[in-house]
Parts: sequence; structure tokens; C-alpha cells
Amino acid sequence: MRPLRHVLLKIREMPMRYFVVLVYVVTAAIPSIGVADDERLVGEPTVSARGKGAFGLGLGWAYSKGNVFVYDASLGGPAQNQPIFKSSEGDVELRGGSAGIFVGYGDFTFMVDEWRGEGTAHTNEIGITGVFPTGGQSITAVNQGNREYVVRWLARPFSTSWFTPYAVVGKTQTGIDQRPSVGDTVIVQYRYSGPLAGLGAIVPFSRYAGLRVDGRLKFYDGQIRVASTRNPFTTYESDGSGRGKDWVLAAYASYPFTSDEPPSPSIGLQAGYKYSTLVGPPDGTLTRKTFFIMAILSFR
Repeated sequence: MRPLRHVLLKIREMPMRYFVVLVYVVTAAIPSIGVADDERLVGEPTVSARGKGAFGLGLGWAYSKGNVFVYDASLGGPAQNQPIFKSSEGDVELRGGSAGIFVGYGDFTFMVDEWRGEGTAHTNEIGITGVFPTGGQSITAVNQGNREYVVRWLARPFSTSWFTPYAVVGKTQTGIDQRPSVGDTVIVQYRYSGPLAGLGAIVPFSRYAGLRVDGRLKFYDGQIRVASTRNPFTTYESDGSGRGKDWVLAAYASYPFTSDEPPSPSIGLQAGYKYSTLVGPPDGTLTRKTFFIMAILSFR
């Protein structure tokens, strides 16, 4: 192997015109690499091309599994002066549709997403028969709705040949209502809302497919309200704040349609898994494990 000093001397003796040509080739190649990567990046259905706009909408479906809280509201008889309290937890399965819209220009995109699901939880509710407290297996109806408002900054200056990072900020809202079929609890209401912030990355495999990974922190203010059928003037209230989180891994695919004049349409599909936690009141943490799929119509 030649000594490093010898190699450096050869470079130094290189004619200036060769050096200029080498610099020109390298600097000319960098923008072309960026353009090639950007062409793959816009395969993600919600990404705008450099210096151009995009908008669209999506419709989807999701299945979610998690937990709910069970409260003892057996007021009346010998338990008339007993307070309402959390007695246990139950598992819940939810299914429902989702919708979203987005509009963006260049590196910035504003998105609104909403999901509404319903299902049942099997819980043991406490009630009163005559003057004696009794328990009963309940098919508890549960309804949940989530909504998010998000601004995403696509960090193209930090792109690599493998992925492009992004940052998101916004607001999140979640509401849950549950009503047991037996026992004395009328309804349990959960309300969580607050700002969110997170980081993610788009990993394009080609112009038509890739992956998206996303992690978000959510700074919740939470409320839980419970009412009783036996004494409507007695309620249970629990408030608190906490830090929840979302983790998302999704695959996407898209196909652009040719158009003589912009905006050019494309159809896309996203499917993935999301793990989330709802934290706030001291009653505990609600978790959700969600599988989702969404079809997206984009215009660029």
C-alpha cells in the first residue's frame, strides 16, 4: 500500500482542470441524489413535493383492545352512605371507522384525524337487591372517540438515503362513555385532552411503498365522572394530569395517476399498529392496542 504522504502529493500535483472537473461532478451529483430521494419520499400519501402543495382525505377502519375501569356505585339500603369507588378493571374490544383530512405545502402539513369505535367489556358490577349488595356479570357498552389536530414539519435538510425524519406538534382529545347492563352505575365518562409533540421518520422503499414510524408524547388533563341510578345527587369525580404516549408503525403504498394539469391524483393505502396510553386521574392508566387500515386519496 502506498504511503499516505505519497497519495497526498499526487493529489497536489493533479492538474487544476482535473480538480475543477472532479468538484463539478460531485456538487452536481448531490442535488440529483436529493431529487431522486424526494421522488421516492412523495410516495407517502400525505407528503408534498418540494415547493409544491398537496391535499387529500382518507377513510379507514380500526380494531382496538384495552381496558376500562369498574366502579362500585351500589348506593341504597345499608350501603346508602357508602361513597362510589373504583373496584376493578375489565377488558374491552372496540371497532369503528376513521376519517382524516390534510393540506400541505413543501415541508409543512396540517392534518386532522378522527376515530370512533364501539364495543363491549365484560365486567363484574355491584348492585343492590332489596337491602343486600349483589354482583352481576355485565356486558358493558363502551363508546370511544379520538380526535387529533397536528402540524408536521418534514425535516428534508436532515434526510438520508434511507429515511427522512419529521417532527409533529398539535392537540389531542379522547372521550370514552361506558354503560353497564346490570348494577347501579348509570354511566362512566372519561375525558382526556392536551397538547402533543413527537418525532417520526418516513422510510421509502421505492416511489410506491415504504414504512412510517412515529412516537408522540401527550400531556393530558383527564377527568372521570361516575353517576348512580339510586342517588342521582351523588357522583364520583376524579381529575388529574399525566403524560401519555403513542407508538406507531405503519406500512404504506400509493399509485399516482397521470394528469395533464395539476393537481394530479393518487390513491394510497396505510396499514399498521398503534400502542397508546391515556394517563391523568389517579385511578390508573388506560391502554389501547390498535390495528388500523386507511385508504387515502391525494392531490398534488
